[in-house]
Amino acid sequence: MLITSRQLHKTRRWASCAALSVSCGSRMCGVGGNEKFQQDKDRWNKLHRKQRKEEKLRASASYGMSVSKSENNNLKFPKEFHVYDIPTPKGEKKDTSITLPSGYSPQFVEASWYSWWEKKGFFSPECHGARDGDTFAICLPPPNVTGFLHLGHALTVAIEDALVRWHRMNGRRVLWVPGSDHAGIATQVVVEKKLMKERGETRHDVGRKAFKQEIWQWKNEKGGEILSQLKTLGASLDWTRDCFTLNPEFSKAVTEAFVRLHEAGLVYRDTCVVNWCCTLRSAISDVEVIPMRLTGKTALSVPGHRDVVQFGLLVHFAYPLDGLDGGEIIVATTRPETILGDEAIAVHPDDSRYAHLIGRRVVHPLLERHLPVIADNSVNMQFGTGAVKVTPGHDIDDHAIACRHSLRTYSLFDEAGQLQLNGSPFEGLPRFAVREAVMNELGRRGLLRAVEDHSMTLPICSRTGDVLEPLLKAQWFVRCRDMADRALQAIEDGDLHLVPQIHENKLRSWLTDISDWCLSRQIWWGHRIPAYQLIPLQHSPCSKVGDLWICARNEQEARERACEKFGMKNEDFTLQQDEDVLDTWFSSALFPFAALGWPRQIGSLQPPHSLQTWTKSQTGQTSGTCLSILTNLTLLLQSCEKTKDLEAFYPNTMLETGHDLIFFWVARMVMLGQQLTGKLPFRTVLFHPMVRGSHGKKMSKSLGNAIDPLDVISGISLQDIQSKLLEGNLTESELCISHELQKKQFPNGIPECGTDALRFAFCSLHLKGDDVSFDVATVLNFRHFCNKIWNALKFTLAALGNDFEPQPLESPDRFGVMDQWMLSRLFVVTRKADSGFRELDLASVTGALHHFWLQDFCRTYLETVKSVLRFGNAAEQHMVRQTLYHCTELGLRLIAPFMPFLAEELWQRLPVYCRPESICIASYPSPALLQPFEDLDLAREFEMVQEVIRTVLGLKANYNITRSKPKLLLECSEDVWLRAMHRFSNALHSLACCEQVKLMEPGQAAPAEAAVAIVAPGCKAFLLHDLVDIQQEITRLTNLGRQIEDKLQAMKHRTANPSYSTKVSDAVRARHATKISILQEELKATEQAKQLLKSQDLKRK
Repeated sequence: MLITSRQLHKTRRWASCAALSVSCGSRMCGVGGNEKFQQDKDRWNKLHRKQRKEEKLRASASYGMSVSKSENNNLKFPKEFHVYDIPTPKGEKKDTSITLPSGYSPQFVEASWYSWWEKKGFFSPECHGARDGDTFAICLPPPNVTGFLHLGHALTVAIEDALVRWHRMNGRRVLWVPGSDHAGIATQVVVEKKLMKERGETRHDVGRKAFKQEIWQWKNEKGGEILSQLKTLGASLDWTRDCFTLNPEFSKAVTEAFVRLHEAGLVYRDTCVVNWCCTLRSAISDVEVIPMRLTGKTALSVPGHRDVVQFGLLVHFAYPLDGLDGGEIIVATTRPETILGDEAIAVHPDDSRYAHLIGRRVVHPLLERHLPVIADNSVNMQFGTGAVKVTPGHDIDDHAIACRHSLRTYSLFDEAGQLQLNGSPFEGLPRFAVREAVMNELGRRGLLRAVEDHSMTLPICSRTGDVLEPLLKAQWFVRCRDMADRALQAIEDGDLHLVPQIHENKLRSWLTDISDWCLSRQIWWGHRIPAYQLIPLQHSPCSKVGDLWICARNEQEARERACEKFGMKNEDFTLQQDEDVLDTWFSSALFPFAALGWPRQIGSLQPPHSLQTWTKSQTGQTSGTCLSILTNLTLLLQSCEKTKDLEAFYPNTMLETGHDLIFFWVARMVMLGQQLTGKLPFRTVLFHPMVRGSHGKKMSKSLGNAIDPLDVISGISLQDIQSKLLEGNLTESELCISHELQKKQFPNGIPECGTDALRFAFCSLHLKGDDVSFDVATVLNFRHFCNKIWNALKFTLAALGNDFEPQPLESPDRFGVMDQWMLSRLFVVTRKADSGFRELDLASVTGALHHFWLQDFCRTYLETVKSVLRFGNAAEQHMVRQTLYHCTELGLRLIAPFMPFLAEELWQRLPVYCRPESICIASYPSPALLQPFEDLDLAREFEMVQEVIRTVLGLKANYNITRSKPKLLLECSEDVWLRAMHRFSNALHSLACCEQVKLMEPGQAAPAEAAVAIVAPGCKAFLLHDLVDIQQEITRLTNLGRQIEDKLQAMKHRTANPSYSTKVSDAVRARHATKISILQEELKATEQAKQLLKSQDLKRK
């Protein structure tokens, strides 16, 4: 039988030994179809199934596990665990003299290393010098102190730590700044839910001071959990520089930033319509609004309302005209509850339908007052009836109209969303109850004209899910236009790079259309706005002046500024600090420089006042004063250190974060960084996608598919997963939904995968899309990959022996041919890793490393050198051992940024050869080191050998003889194939698993009763065995040739179209040409195979 190499490649990989696909033909049938052959066929199939079962059991045993299938997935749960139980004090080095366990176990591998790394100071930039002052600085996006870290945070840590460790191993001074964010709204909501669940109390019940104490207690508890998670993930952060956004020093920076922006005229106070969340009782910024698209009538549940509320309706009602002539103006609105706050009816000045009514007055349909009919160019004549109601307090466009026409502006609803209209029968009702009451009253009065479905966008609060209420409030704002223009210029000039580049257009668009940023938040957890309201006393000359505000760093400075600005004395007024706090994203936007000591500068540092006093007097100090002085001196030294950080590490080298924060955080860091420091906070931004569940759903605690990374690392039962939900603040309905989803997704829980496998899985994801699906099965596969590396090192250590002495890599000529090939593959993976890291393409690095360890080293090189280690001479064995050592030692260094625990554990056990104390600070392999081992001719020749191996294994799989060792004959008609087969004859024999491999002599006749495959035009493979039905194979190849011919003609017909050359791109035409060429080769090979089989059949007859 003859099969083309390409046909085999399309159906199986050479290492998997799977059966040939039906697309290449039916299974073999017996010669003549007699009964004896049918029995033989059944016997072969039964043997094949038994062998497959044995192989599966052997594979599971090699991983140190047994196989257990869950009802809804195929996860293999490890059953054998190994624990490191040697008493090791925290911070002391792990004992690596003990024997390695039989199989890889994350619990064993990950024990004790992190505390030793931390104690040794490997994560500090002071631990190692830099080449020519080269540094790498990056900040960990500070996680919110709202609870445990989720898989999105773990993705961030995996990517950033890989980059950080690579730069550190390349000799740079690396600073990775840790921190956490107070997350004002999010944390306050979580703690409020906790209070309500445990005590049935609101924050207003306990009071501001006590409530903040509750949050601080929460922060201290959750902060410790987050710290533990980060260390478990192996994050090599410099913990001596840990920063919390509500710490005193950071809070000073926030105050300074606000005051400086106010002094620059960028911060101002104004009464505007803001996005108000009635659940939070606070304003939120535009980027925190989720637009919900409705196509028509939609019933939604709204927080605080028992009944569902109908949205997506356009209500038409009448405003009667004032006067004796009667008439009415019909107005359409999606918010009938705001009718009570209407101040005018607006029409477009060019609308002929209403031109004669401009200047007239209408009677309010529900209140005893009259409203003017005004003309304004902003009115859309195509919306509704072309006449719109103007409600200045609850619509931003209506407020602008009111300002242009001097209409009254006021809020119809209070902060809780209840009607505050004196004398109204609806006063005190919630806003959507007012909607229903207004509709009923309009109908009762005969003024309701129509209600119809209407497409609209509903603004939803991203924090609470509440429907936002546009509300008129006095707030603090930041003017963003000038800062946004500078940010845009930085992008255009190439000073700021976004990776992937597709995000640059998103940022450009947002910065171009930017509006002023509302900073005020009416919550209790956060930075109090450093603004003070001046309240003049009755005798003050400014006693009749309206709203007066002073922005200052503290109350004393505010008093001084008030006296200077208004010519007042201290006794003429009192000050009251604004009760509101700043938007959390304002303080977060300062993190890259505030965490490094800004606004302090080295040249402007002054010793504290008490230290100056002590220096002048130098005598007569009490012990208490001396202690205070020493404290101040310590603070001064710390300040000096902080400002050195600012000088050395700002701007940061880069930022890495999720693409969903591009507007919330990234844009604002760029704007405030340029404004306050005169520099971009970083030069490059690397965005990663959002992590979704295995079924593509967004991970959410309320959906039950949010996964704690520690559960993936350590493993967890379904019962324990679901018990965690009870510790949260989910409602009963959310708990039920979550339980069902978790039961479906993790019927047997989550197997122990380990930190290294989780990190490697995350770094293997391609980052160019918006979303990536996360599947535990993928992580588990990489745990098996860890086991492969583990077993490879055990093999290597056994081969090296106790007396092995590593030697520097020398001339390739001293090594055997397979050693040379293996070292050339080591060069290739080193070059790919170096290139991938530099291009921020971690997926290409992990892919190259996975192929190197699994395919090149374990499945190819180790299989070929086993015979050398057993039967080779001393010189051959010596070079094999040197190759094993350098491949494993350098291979572990290559993979260390992704798998730090496994790399450290195994690297420490290799023989010592001029290396540092830890792999954390070992040099990363350089392509230049291995450049002499690059051999393109050798690589091409071994690719030919691998092509033969793949073809032979495919033939064996087709005949269900994967465990047998048949004889192999090769016919090489070209010198390049003949040379390659001679050069790698030993490797071919080992990897093809054949009893004998022979090269046919020129002119030697092809053997009869052999399966034949065309590897390439210059090479044919003959597999000798006795199960060949030649006539059936001829028939199959004939049918296959017809199929190929049909595809070839279809492609030719497609390319013959007259418009083909003009409408199809060059790249597509090139692909089509290649496909045609391949089909032609396949057709030719199929015909040759058929002719060979026919000739064999004639010889046999």
